[in-house]
Amino acid sequence: MELVSVVVPIYNVEKYLEKCVESLRTQTYKNIEIILVDDGSPDHCGEMCDEYAKQDTRIKVIHKKNGGLSDARNAGLEAASGKYVLFTDSDDYVKKDLIKKCVDRAEKDQCDMVIFDFIRVEEGLKEITTLEIEKSGTYSLREEPRFLFGSPSAVNKLFRRDLFIKTKIRFPVGKYYEDLGTIPKLLLMAEKIGYLKEPFYYYMIRSGSIMTGAKAEKNYQDRTEMIDQVMDFFKEHEAFETYYQELEYLAVMNGYFLPSREIILQDRKSPVLKKFKRYIYTMFPDFHRNIYLKQYLSKKDRLHLKTIETEQYWFMVMLSRGRILVQRLFRSRKV
Repeated sequence: MELVSVVVPIYNVEKYLEKCVESLRTQTYKNIEIILVDDGSPDHCGEMCDEYAKQDTRIKVIHKKNGGLSDARNAGLEAASGKYVLFTDSDDYVKKDLIKKCVDRAEKDQCDMVIFDFIRVEEGLKEITTLEIEKSGTYSLREEPRFLFGSPSAVNKLFRRDLFIKTKIRFPVGKYYEDLGTIPKLLLMAEKIGYLKEPFYYYMIRSGSIMTGAKAEKNYQDRTEMIDQVMDFFKEHEAFETYYQELEYLAVMNGYFLPSREIILQDRKSPVLKKFKRYIYTMFPDFHRNIYLKQYLSKKDRLHLKTIETEQYWFMVMLSRGRILVQRLFRSRKV
């Protein structure tokens, strides 16, 4: 039974930490080490971690100066000794058979990475996030290039630790959207990628802070920098043209559509909106011809994209307010 290292970066999550750690301790797969990385948390998380370590010898604790999510993940990765590594956010939790199912797939087909579906939980509403790939299996990126525009999150993936060692790829420190700048590179370098079309991870969406001007600017700077790094990486490995359509779709969604929608719903007068638009038109001026945009965008997202393109942002705000009102009415009737 191979050892699996679970890295949990921790910062200011004392209300949620116990549920996360307990979901890992009670895994049906027992040969694990749980690396709790206290990233200089100002609350009681550090003491809680030490207490957990007393209760379970599989738990290791790292106390470090605050350096952000990427720095904490990298620290946990350096301390890991398992054949496989799993990253879990400290305010989320997982199903009991997550690790067993992933290791079974990885061992059976000698996978460098195993991807699985997850459940987004927001205001009590649950939605499964899945890939466009029709069934579970093991693939190469050439066989299934659609892996490139699945969620770039690190938390819905089990990694063979050797993949990080051989490639020397690490999470970029001090950046938002560090997963966006990391996961596509690892996908390219992986020889075999397993996929489990089953949700094992509960991804909790907490009410976020208002998108101030400074945050919107950093949103733009870091998103575009991460995308630029990915494009450069694929060019360096002579794979840019091979995966042009997939990379174009990734850039449009993560460097234009998603950030624009997020900012519009908080500040539709933000000057950053035009920056995202210029960025994507400079990089991919003909992106409207992308085969995946035509194939996979829902009717709602097509409407949103048209709204962004025509800069009729008020319409998206109106739709969002209507959706929230319907959800509230639905919940009040259930009560």
